[in-house]
Amino acid sequence: MLVLGDLPGPDAAPKPAVLSRLLRAGLPIPPGLAVAPEALSDRAVRRRLEDLLAGGPVIVRAALAGEDTADAAAAGLGLSVPDCRDLADLDRAATAIAEAAGDPWLLRYGGGPPRYQLLVQRQVERRWLAVAAADRGGARLLELHDAARADALAAGASPGWSGPLALAEPALAAPITSIFDHVASVMSEVPALDLELVVDPTGAVWLVQARPLARPLVPGWPEFCAAVAPGRDHLPDLPGLWKLDGEHNPAVLSPAHAGVVTWLIGQGSGLRVLGGWLYERASSSSRGAGVDPHRALAELRGRHLPAARRALAAFVDDLAGDLRPLLARALEHLRAILALHAEVRVDLPRDLPEPDPRALLSLHDRGDYLDVLPAAWDIASPALADLVDPTCLAREPAGREGQPDGAAEDLQGDRERASDPTGQPQAPPAREPERDPGSEIDPAEPRASPARERERDPGSELEPAEPRASPARGPERDHGAAVDPADPQRAAVLVRELDDHLFALGLAPLRRIYLAAGERLGLGDDIFLLAPDELSLALAGRDLPDLAARRREQQRFAELRPPPALFDGRPLPVSPRRRLGGIGVGSPARGPVARRRDLADLLARPPAPDAVVVLPALTAQAAVALRALGVRAVCCEYGGALSHAALMARELGLSALIGCTGCTELADGLEVELDTRVGRLRVRSPADVLSNR
Repeated sequence: MLVLGDLPGPDAAPKPAVLSRLLRAGLPIPPGLAVAPEALSDRAVRRRLEDLLAGGPVIVRAALAGEDTADAAAAGLGLSVPDCRDLADLDRAATAIAEAAGDPWLLRYGGGPPRYQLLVQRQVERRWLAVAAADRGGARLLELHDAARADALAAGASPGWSGPLALAEPALAAPITSIFDHVASVMSEVPALDLELVVDPTGAVWLVQARPLARPLVPGWPEFCAAVAPGRDHLPDLPGLWKLDGEHNPAVLSPAHAGVVTWLIGQGSGLRVLGGWLYERASSSSRGAGVDPHRALAELRGRHLPAARRALAAFVDDLAGDLRPLLARALEHLRAILALHAEVRVDLPRDLPEPDPRALLSLHDRGDYLDVLPAAWDIASPALADLVDPTCLAREPAGREGQPDGAAEDLQGDRERASDPTGQPQAPPAREPERDPGSEIDPAEPRASPARERERDPGSELEPAEPRASPARGPERDHGAAVDPADPQRAAVLVRELDDHLFALGLAPLRRIYLAAGERLGLGDDIFLLAPDELSLALAGRDLPDLAARRREQQRFAELRPPPALFDGRPLPVSPRRRLGGIGVGSPARGPVARRRDLADLLARPPAPDAVVVLPALTAQAAVALRALGVRAVCCEYGGALSHAALMARELGLSALIGCTGCTELADGLEVELDTRVGRLRVRSPADVLSNR
């Protein structure tokens, strides 16, 4: 038996041993004791337990021998039983914990029956459950969970608030920061910490668990920092919260696109390119507030999209001339498009509307823009028209015949029929919406980068840039005749889908100019190794930079592991509880991992019918590829409850996990179970796979 606060012996389980050490150091830890299950009937032990119960209810937790050590740290491996008020309750809790220890998954994890102790502690009345985690020297993450759900942490439930500890309410931030500092000084030998805390109704904070993490919360940070800021332990000149734009740009940018973003930064955009990766400043502004979705749809269809088509045609007509002034015009054209993009930006509903199989919002009008929609949001990326058969949008997806989901509907019918105005909003199945670090600070999820938040420059009207009567290249349609959703929530979602077409038309002239320059200079696709200013110099006959060195630098950037968020130039982690967890959509699925770098890779290497496709992100245009290939199950690293990924997964009838941290690290071909009911991705053992064949 170990009474917390005593010096732990060699037989103490790691969890109570750490808590006892911290209590001896003066940390606020609820009183308790740890005992082997077989010693629970000992009279001396029961007297100790009676003394503890005299002070109020207790919680009984399994303290496994193989967790919370320098070699293995994990949350939720053992069962916890709260609200025990007498010895009989304690006996029942011990029985439940013993039964849970026989769980097949836990047996596989530990390689046999787990050894454990019972940790019995005074139960603190809870106002909040909190998690604080950080790598040593990194920014500290705070998550606040609903105290009404006792298993919130073990179950990996979505937090009510998540963000940098420094940005939490001062009444919480101050005591939690003090506790974190104290624990870090006592446990100075560990590289990272994961703390569980309880905030009681008086505002007092209690430490209930301290895990020395077995590996960094932000792997790859030293290499990333060295590439961006050599010789520093943080990135200077990055105050506040910055988020990797993983949902839209989950890969390293080409030098050409990075140069475009750098030009936009000079125009006042809240963006940064760090080691070739795109970051966006988090903002508390609601950029679409007050914009009527039906008016925005009318503006998109009646004015902005047709005008952008005409502008693209004008650029194409001028490709035979001097490309240098055309390049400058194309950059200004993109800036004007981004201003229009901001004007039609609407607020999304709290939850995605229920899918209507007769009108798939994720595929709405996509066929009309395949010539400009890129496989990735990068001017170096080919258009979908170069990668996919456009007739896939008007036929049954391969392997899905007879299935009663939205993917079985003909897209032409979607264009000609009105949306069902009676559809009511419904939250994504299985889990409440996930929130990324800082989501409370930036509740409006960013869409197509770059420079979405920029106000329109009155002098940058789009129409004067293309005063020609030349017909638009690519497919045309009578946008005014289209029938749009009557329901404002569905209309808002459709606006956020169609505004990607506008953004694509903003990028398209730059890509056409680059391709023409590549042919003219004999560089082919190497032309995308040049930033716009370098391209202009090359067109003027100046010497090219060392393209071989540029390719090596690009490869080095591609191998970096960018942190998902930065706060004051330091990495802000994702909670370890969210690893291989995400927002579940559709039915559970099993199969081998088919890992793909991006949409182009997915289209070049179609997965097996039973595969679970793993991608960094599902951008708006991914719906075309998923439908073309008849994909059934998908898992992506980035994305939220209102993302393109969540919408297309629901509408196409997929099994999906959205925002599943760590999924892209899984080996190709590994057998997994995608459990959408609880939002978890589980690796299956060979025995499980064989037993189901």
